[in-house]
Amino acid sequence: MRYFSIIAFLIFFFGAFPAEVESLNAAAEVEFSYAAGGMEKTGYGYGRPDTYDVGIRVENPGLAGAMVRGLRVEIPAGGTLAPVCHAWIAMELPDEAFSESNTIAFVEAEVEASEGGGVLTARFPEGVEIGENGIYAGYSVEAVEVENRCRTFPVATVAGTTPGALWLRTGDHPRWDNGVERLEMMSRLTLTLEKQLPECAASIQGPAKHRSLRGVESPAAFRIYNEGGTEIRSVRYTCSNSGNSGEIEIIPAIPARFGEHAEVEIPLTGDSGFGKRVAEVRIMEVNGQPNECPTGAASIIIETLPEMPVNRPLVEEYTGLWCGSCPSGWVALEECNEKYGRDFVAISYHVNDDMQTGIAFPGSANSTPTIYLNRLPTKGAASLMQQWEEESRKEQDVALTAELEWMDEGRSRLRARGKAYFTEDEKSPKYRFAIALVADGLNDPSWAQTNYFAGQPGSGKFWDLFTKGGGKVYGLDYNFTALLFDNPKGVEEPFAGSIKAYEEYAYEEEFDLERAINRRGASLVQDKGRLRAIAMIISPDGVVMNSASSGYSADAPDVSGISGPDAEEGEKPEVRYFDFSGRMIKGAAKGEPAIRVKTYPDGRVESDKIITN
Repeated sequence: MRYFSIIAFLIFFFGAFPAEVESLNAAAEVEFSYAAGGMEKTGYGYGRPDTYDVGIRVENPGLAGAMVRGLRVEIPAGGTLAPVCHAWIAMELPDEAFSESNTIAFVEAEVEASEGGGVLTARFPEGVEIGENGIYAGYSVEAVEVENRCRTFPVATVAGTTPGALWLRTGDHPRWDNGVERLEMMSRLTLTLEKQLPECAASIQGPAKHRSLRGVESPAAFRIYNEGGTEIRSVRYTCSNSGNSGEIEIIPAIPARFGEHAEVEIPLTGDSGFGKRVAEVRIMEVNGQPNECPTGAASIIIETLPEMPVNRPLVEEYTGLWCGSCPSGWVALEECNEKYGRDFVAISYHVNDDMQTGIAFPGSANSTPTIYLNRLPTKGAASLMQQWEEESRKEQDVALTAELEWMDEGRSRLRARGKAYFTEDEKSPKYRFAIALVADGLNDPSWAQTNYFAGQPGSGKFWDLFTKGGGKVYGLDYNFTALLFDNPKGVEEPFAGSIKAYEEYAYEEEFDLERAINRRGASLVQDKGRLRAIAMIISPDGVVMNSASSGYSADAPDVSGISGPDAEEGEKPEVRYFDFSGRMIKGAAKGEPAIRVKTYPDGRVESDKIITN
């Protein structure tokens, strides 16, 4: 009777508190996937019948000791699979086909039809423990029929770049392919794990490096992962060596599913001096409770810079009034200029028309329009904006600016100056500096642009001038026009010897405007206020590393440096404005926050955050 009473009491007690029963279980089944909820579903395939091995790498320290009990993955619509499929777990990805001899577990999988495709499932009866060194888990299928050469079947994916989230090989491509690096895709595979999860646990992942200005606080993008059994509504963090700490409210909350995540921004502060240091960002609390995750910290390199390097790919176009296909280049440059403003840097070289001067071209044009990006061939005018955007997103290690000043009161001579600094020390770099002078707004009533696009498809602010025009188009304004360029291949003088990181390197060119004449001897300086200097750094193999445009000559000071009534004050600083991504802007827009950086003649730098009224 005593034993029966105790058992009855326990049944009554635990039945009355189901939540506590769940927390007292030795382990519970949880799911793990690199494809978090809300990600857009995609697919991948080669568009023909073939065998596919698809796997993921699991080495999260928070999953060490968990037992893999099964897996599940959607099969996108687009074809038919062979009836026999397999699921597997292995320590390494083998060169040969998967079998019981080269895996820890190898079982048959089932595929059930579902709306929009199918679902592959498998169970591992004995379970497989995830050790400290991690495992590979995946499945093998054969696509026996593919509809309409479908390239989203049979591999279920999402976009992403988490390392280890997709390994792939096929019968026709038998070597293992890192799908994350090559395709920027991740598998939608979900593992069923047996694991005792802590209640409040979060890990954090961030960029390897964050750039900031001296003493300036700027946001860095991090990802918070849920590794606990409850949803995450808030986290409290600290950052070593910078003094940054705070609490982030996460809306919507991160669901209570292992691996679900949210994107957050954490402010990091640049040092008082230039250089790099390693900092640690740690999640201290989750929902007001201590973080129970053993991997709740991320290391990040904080690089403090004199100014933020902006990547401005250089566009060089070869064109001519006689060229009927060249309106495509004119439109491409104008569209990019309208969208990107001063960050879009271009030079237009006119060939055999009234805008060609006596300068030597930096390259050759086998046909027109010919467009180069950083002195490398492009796919043409139609895809220029896309190519420019892709190149501009790459991290830049050379900061570059350009400026102009008048050398005489008659404003017939200009001095252009380029200033650069590098983020790394380099020995014998053999880099070269080059500066061109260009003019905007050139026009002449007699200039007729030959046009092959009359009556053709295409519309828009710029295209309408040609598709709705005739075989000759008059009245165009020509921007980016090359006037003077004495050293298009560049000179090595500023970089003689070695380069020291964060030190300024400068180069000057002087331009006599009387030399800016066309082949008929007529001056091409139509407006002395609309001239600009284009500076560039060229690598030893002739590729442009970065470029920059000065402001207009109308705003340039004269050689004395006097540009306004306050210039006599020796302590007047140079003032520059940056947005919170570090990109230099012309000024702080009304009501918009910005970073103001003041550089004094003695080298002192001050910065603050402002909002103009």
